[in-house]
Amino acid sequence: MLFVAAPVSAAVLVSNTGQTGTGQAGFNLDRAQGFTTGTHSAGYTLTSIEVGFTTGSNTPNLAAQLWSSSNGTPDAKLADLTVPSSISSNSIASFTAPSNTVLAANTTYFVVLMQSGGTSAARVSITPTGNEDSGAASGWSIANGYFRRSSGNWSSTTGSDTMRIRINGAAAQAPEVSLSATPNPVTEGSP
Repeated sequence: MLFVAAPVSAAVLVSNTGQTGTGQAGFNLDRAQGFTTGTHSAGYTLTSIEVGFTTGSNTPNLAAQLWSSSNGTPDAKLADLTVPSSISSNSIASFTAPSNTVLAANTTYFVVLMQSGGTSAARVSITPTGNEDSGAASGWSIANGYFRRSSGNWSSTTGSDTMRIRINGAAAQAPEVSLSATPNPVTEGSP
């Protein structure tokens, strides 16, 4: 018989949204911000990724995705994130992950934002510090700099300009196994 532990409430795993935002970037180019998970052997359940915006939009016209990494560069889409119906100026917008999205330990991922269905008035907030907020889960980090592309290959930004993001979730729970001892029947003449 197999029992699965109850899910743990989501918490902030790593964030830099508390850092001062001094720049912005539009969506004439796709934008990708990398982050690296901690050491929890069962990985982490992702609930949402929040992104800072300087300029909002009642119709964001954005697609948000979780991507894998290859040699520190965005590699392939893993999941679509749910985009909020509107984004306010000078706010943190939440992009919800599909249920049961699990991130592996010690692995780099990217949150990718791109225009979808027309132009977007929204502008993502950029911090020049490369610092993270205190209280991150053990081993978690946000990459300094971000990637962009208009088509084809991704190119990295120079310096430490970083999209302001917050990763929410919890350490994944390994299944708890319960063994019930059922004796094997012994028949007469058995050794």
